[in-house]
Amino acid sequence: MANTVMLLLGAVSVGLFYFLSQYQQQVLGMSPATAGLSQLPIAVLITLGGFGAPWLARLTGLRSAMAGALVALSAGLFWLARSEAGSEFVTALLGPFLLIGAGLGLGFVYATTIAVSGAVVGETGLLSGLVNATRQLGGALGLAALIAVATAGDGVAHTDAFLGAAVLALAAALLSLRPTAHRRPESDQQVEGD
Repeated sequence: MANTVMLLLGAVSVGLFYFLSQYQQQVLGMSPATAGLSQLPIAVLITLGGFGAPWLARLTGLRSAMAGALVALSAGLFWLARSEAGSEFVTALLGPFLLIGAGLGLGFVYATTIAVSGAVVGETGLLSGLVNATRQLGGALGLAALIAVATAGDGVAHTDAFLGAAVLALAAALLSLRPTAHRRPESDQQVEGD
């Protein structure tokens, strides 16, 4: 489950930043420097999300915290898709950026934590490598899928891409609530063969 969530998060994050820069420069008329600087709230919230993740998980439970983070990410993307070209940064972009940053920061931490939890001795590195590879694969597949969505419809390309990313984040949130089977420790597995 955690690797699938990470695959979807990779798809959302890579697709988001690909289309966001284009949207800010081509539709909103921002310079490259202004577009980059305006994305700082996302970066700050991703960082703060990483620091706040353990506290929130203790407060609500790991799976609930992850689902909440992914719902916040999806809401931010839906909001971004609804923003209008003539709007001010504070009213049109800051709110979505805060939700997106928090959702990404928390979501990455929780998916990684769940992916490596319950690892037997010596498997943590393997599992963390797997979840990282899954995130990168998700980025490649997700970008291709979101480009296809953006260019296939009659709507505005960035709007369709942001909506597609929001749906992927919502699917990850629903998936994160699904119970998974827990692995038994090695000592229990050895007893069966005797």
